[in-house]
Amino acid sequence: MSVAGDGESLWTVHVHCNDIGAAIEAGIDAGRPRRVRVARFADALPDGPARFVRERAVVAPVRGDDLADLFLAEGVAVLRVDDGLPPTPYELLQVITGTGAAHVTVLPGHPDLTATADEAAIRAVAAGQDVVVVPCASPVQAMAALAVHDPRRRAGDDVVAMAEAAAATRRGEVLVAAEDAITWVGPCAAGDVVGFADGEVVLVEPGPATPEALSRAATGVVDRMLAAGGELVTALLGQAAPDALTAALEDHLRRTRPDAELAVHRGGQTDAVLVLGLE
Repeated sequence: MSVAGDGESLWTVHVHCNDIGAAIEAGIDAGRPRRVRVARFADALPDGPARFVRERAVVAPVRGDDLADLFLAEGVAVLRVDDGLPPTPYELLQVITGTGAAHVTVLPGHPDLTATADEAAIRAVAAGQDVVVVPCASPVQAMAALAVHDPRRRAGDDVVAMAEAAAATRRGEVLVAAEDAITWVGPCAAGDVVGFADGEVVLVEPGPATPEALSRAATGVVDRMLAAGGELVTALLGQAAPDALTAALEDHLRRTRPDAELAVHRGGQTDAVLVLGLE
């Protein structure tokens, strides 16, 4: 069983059991369950030689409609993920089996989605499908893996190349703090702009989150990431990203790191104003 909460009295519960009725009754005793879904993993796993209609496929759970469109344009089978409700392994399993591919590579693109991808892969492998989850904790790492994907290679070699590309991509984020907290670089208050590099807080820009504050945080994170080297900066703009953010990044890199290339995409994610990748 797995349980995840949003901090505001809403909980998502995922249960594997033999007694379905007892599980639902326990939920009713504990609260007011909604969006109850009952499914057997076996129902999603077709049998027989006609099951596989192609050799290879790539699957990715994706947050943000614009980012989903980018992945779809590259031929990826996408599971669109809501920010407030994480997908179940069964939902991802349906996408994996729905590809009709004998070999499937899964790109989680977020730490919170890795366990879901692993469990869905285990179920698919148990039913005879070859599924590999490439470790990637950010959508920019998933994009880097996809950039080197070559279905003409042997499946094992292709997975290794994708994993190496994801691992070689550093990740950063800029988001607005939802609550007061203590970070490695000092305290932050709700509304402050927080910059992350490789999962660690590296700066706090006092709020409110004006375009100027967001731009200062974004360029600050880029500077810290580029201090260790790199040539290509990828920026995924979230729903809350102001139009001025792209211009600020372009101007800053032109002045400070003219050797670095900048690629900007609309991601549409709501959990971060900006997601950064460095290769």
